[in-house]
Amino acid sequence: MKSFTVHLGAANKNKMARLAFAGLMAAGVVAAGLVAPVWSAEKIDLSAWREMPVYDHGRIKPLDTLGAEVMDAICNRGGSSITFTLEGYIPSESLGEERYAGARRLFPDNPAFSANQQAGAKKSPAYPKSPLKLSTEELILSWLVATDDWEEVPFIYAPHEELRSKMGWPVEKGVQKYVSPQQIEQSEELVAYLQELNSRQENAGAAQQTFEPTPLDELVQEMLERYSRFRTLTLNPEDPLTHSPVKMPGSRTGFIKQLSEMLTLARKRNTRGQTLAGVLQMLARFDEKNQLSIHTSEMLSALEACQDIASRLFESGRASLGGAAGGQTIELAEARDAVIRLERAAVVLEEDLTEQFKTVQKNAKTMPSAQAASLFTMFRELSSKAKELNRLAKEMHYALYDDGGSLMVVPALNASALAKHRETRNTAQPWLSLPAVIYGDDTLLAPYPAARIAHARAAWKRLSTAFNLDRNDAQRGPAIGEAQRAWVESIRALGEAITPLREERVRQELTSLERDSAVLAYTAYPSPEQMEIEVRYNRIDPFLWSWVLSLLATLCFALSFGVARKTMFWMAIGVMFFGLAWTTYGFYMRVMITGWAPVTNMYETVVYVPYFMSWLGAWFLLQPILSRGMSDAWRSTALPFTASPELGEAKESSAPPEGSSRWQKVFQWGSLLPRIGLMAFFLLFLSVWHYADGGRPIFQLLPNLDAAGSGGLANQIGVWAVGLTCLAISVWFGPRIVLMAASSLFFVPLSWRQPGAFRRMISEVYPLQGFAIAASLGGFLLYYLAWFAPVLNESFSPLQPVLRSNFWLTIHVLTIVSSYGAGLLAWVLGLGAICYYLFG
Repeated sequence: MKSFTVHLGAANKNKMARLAFAGLMAAGVVAAGLVAPVWSAEKIDLSAWREMPVYDHGRIKPLDTLGAEVMDAICNRGGSSITFTLEGYIPSESLGEERYAGARRLFPDNPAFSANQQAGAKKSPAYPKSPLKLSTEELILSWLVATDDWEEVPFIYAPHEELRSKMGWPVEKGVQKYVSPQQIEQSEELVAYLQELNSRQENAGAAQQTFEPTPLDELVQEMLERYSRFRTLTLNPEDPLTHSPVKMPGSRTGFIKQLSEMLTLARKRNTRGQTLAGVLQMLARFDEKNQLSIHTSEMLSALEACQDIASRLFESGRASLGGAAGGQTIELAEARDAVIRLERAAVVLEEDLTEQFKTVQKNAKTMPSAQAASLFTMFRELSSKAKELNRLAKEMHYALYDDGGSLMVVPALNASALAKHRETRNTAQPWLSLPAVIYGDDTLLAPYPAARIAHARAAWKRLSTAFNLDRNDAQRGPAIGEAQRAWVESIRALGEAITPLREERVRQELTSLERDSAVLAYTAYPSPEQMEIEVRYNRIDPFLWSWVLSLLATLCFALSFGVARKTMFWMAIGVMFFGLAWTTYGFYMRVMITGWAPVTNMYETVVYVPYFMSWLGAWFLLQPILSRGMSDAWRSTALPFTASPELGEAKESSAPPEGSSRWQKVFQWGSLLPRIGLMAFFLLFLSVWHYADGGRPIFQLLPNLDAAGSGGLANQIGVWAVGLTCLAISVWFGPRIVLMAASSLFFVPLSWRQPGAFRRMISEVYPLQGFAIAASLGGFLLYYLAWFAPVLNESFSPLQPVLRSNFWLTIHVLTIVSSYGAGLLAWVLGLGAICYYLFG
């Protein structure tokens, strides 16, 4: 299980450190009296919070998964828990200062902290008696509801000596590897460095040269990305809007991006040299009493208010980059009112321009052709741009409550996020953020169930209050456990109530061609069982045990060459099959989580190759025990009225023993109707029923001559002929293979009952142990590579569009990847043969 303790001052971790940690457990127990204990708060039940669904980067996952990813991104620490310490970062004489009050609340076991708060205390407090250990889910919750307490705690990964020295942070090799948010935010050296970096970029642009960042530039960028991830995750929408080169509390990068895009749209000139703002001004002056002119004037006024906000924010950013102190901020209420005004104006203007465009189309025949063409072009363009303004206004409204890194906790009533073939610039999200649920205004949340929103807000306030109780309070743990269950129940009730509303919103706002039912279903609020499976997968880490069991099987095979040969040999077989069963369970969980065949990324591919290779090695090893019964089962599924054996039938020289021939005839007649039924099913499934991918059959019974494509008619007929051949083979042999597999359960044990047969079969197994040794050894090497290699990301990710066909992913990709397993088995056997001939 990937759960371990990490001290923030310790050396950089990798997966090898876990092995070292596990190997030194016994020594740690012996030396327990010499090592400072890790302090943890009272046992807190956060199981419901851990399994709460969240939407992130195109996939719905439990908070347990997202929390581990966030912790790794910010702290450079994987696993399910992490340990913090202050020693080596904050001078002991400074611990009692007011600025470290939050840190004192996070480390409540230090009596000196409390003593220092007493009036007249002069003695400098000591460091906390022990580090603070938090689980991943508790850390995320603490960051969200006690953000201020973490401002002075070092947890943002920044280990490089050159970086720390340049920024003026303490440098002691092998000790200081982290900085606090306040250290980054208040670093004058960092602002100066960013000024210099900006100057170098401008100079490179002026010289028409490609800017090449230095290694230090890249380190600074990585550190700022970690810091920004923390700021976006813990965004409090009630903070004033800011804009600065170093992200501050209240920064709204997404809002500013949408605002800039909207202003660019208003100023961009078309092919006739006109801007959208200029055309709107012309329409506003056309007739003051005309509804279109009135609504156009309202849009221009709203654009002007947004322009003022943008100017103040950009000026603040330029001042910060220039080293000026302070800078303007925009209160949330002011920005919200301007955006709501813009959003309402955009909705009305889009309706007016769309109606005007339809009117021009209707009356085009009664106008002079030149005038009709001019009006048609103008109103078509205005209608399209008004629709884009409407989208940007809505996105700006959402961006006030989410800067791109908040927890997305419930599906959103945002039809544009569910449209098929939407443009890449459309950043609409299919789920709503936690800050939007908790702080969102009435206009933003008007379509949502008000009672459910109020209930969720009350539950979140209750959870925040319980979590921020004194850590030494005996009631804190039970209060948090009860509050987190109430919160998750309230957010689930809200998410499930939104589902029918989403479907109705999609029907209203999107045409049948724009709707994407697959995305709508994929982004619906999931069941608790789906999240529980992924949390269980995270906890047991099944493929870790795959390489452990493969290594154990290899060692047992090695020992089978010495004493207790047969005992160790069959023990190795047992371990090998237990490892296969365990790995199968791991793949089962991944399939249940993703819904796809388990070869969707490089990690799954690397794991599947030794998995199939192990099955192949086991088959070759046990082939003497299974082959006779499976041959009998194959004969038992032949058509009873055929005069000669079917294709693939055994020759007379290998005819079945007399004891099983009678049963074969029974099975031949008994399997006739099931085989016909299965053949009909295969035919319907492969060539009649419309498969989910693209809404068409897998194979075409007739060639589609209307879609010859770039290859021409001959190519189309050739593809159809190949498909028809595959269809015929599948329909004829597919049902027989299914029936053969089922009847093998009878004929394989029957073949063992022949006098002396089983003993003879067992004696034939021992010479084939090379296959099993190669399979277990190769399996260990590749399982371990998949688990250990940092380039192989084991996290679940959305499937690439080219792979989104479960049928072809299973048939085509799985077959190809299985061939890698056969190749790997041959490679290991070849190495074994070379060693045999070299060393005997």
